[in-house]
Amino acid sequence: MEEVFARMSPMIGIFLSRFDEAKIKRPIGHAEATSETIDPNCMSKIAKAKGEADKLGALIEAYNVFSKSVGREARWFTGCPCHDHIWRQPISDLAKLRLFKEEVGDGINECIWRGRRGSELARGHWQPMLQRVKRATSSELHLRLTKLSAEDRAVVISQFERMKTAWVEEMRVKFAYWDELPHCLFGMYPHDGHSQSYAVKATEKWKDIVSTDKVSECHRVTYRLMHPHSGCGFAP
Repeated sequence: MEEVFARMSPMIGIFLSRFDEAKIKRPIGHAEATSETIDPNCMSKIAKAKGEADKLGALIEAYNVFSKSVGREARWFTGCPCHDHIWRQPISDLAKLRLFKEEVGDGINECIWRGRRGSELARGHWQPMLQRVKRATSSELHLRLTKLSAEDRAVVISQFERMKTAWVEEMRVKFAYWDELPHCLFGMYPHDGHSQSYAVKATEKWKDIVSTDKVSECHRVTYRLMHPHSGCGFAP
């Protein structure tokens, strides 16, 4: 969808301004229109769109901004912290692979850490990611909004904000489990100044599970890593 709206946004105005109903109805090889060759309902919808071209253009640009923002964040999951300076570049996949090989040498086609984002997610990377989508906008969208009436502008802005908010709230629920055991244990890697705080956080969450007598309901990985009688050396 990202590519669809990226192509549609600059073209929709040109299409509607040059749309010629007679040419659409005219059969190939005939000089003049004879009988309708497309659905009349389609014709009426296009005619309506021509009358609301500015509003439609603003809506499509809003979808373009949203899809670009979500696509940019989604591509982060396929990268790695050690080579994000390559994966985030606005170039083709082949060009990225060529830069990667130049950096690490021939014979290695992919970093072993690529796509493994557990540590960063456990450390809350998903929160600023959602904020970036929520704040997404573009100068082109602002320009198109200035051409609308106050009523139409309110409609476009409302749909744009509702679309972003719905996505952000859904993702917030889905990513919230990274703040719970056993997923929050990933926050202890890599070993740095923040590791100890995530170890303390995991221990406190385990104490909450014990204090509420929910050990039997906890995730089996949580039990193996945190319970003192599990036989695992990581247990506190």
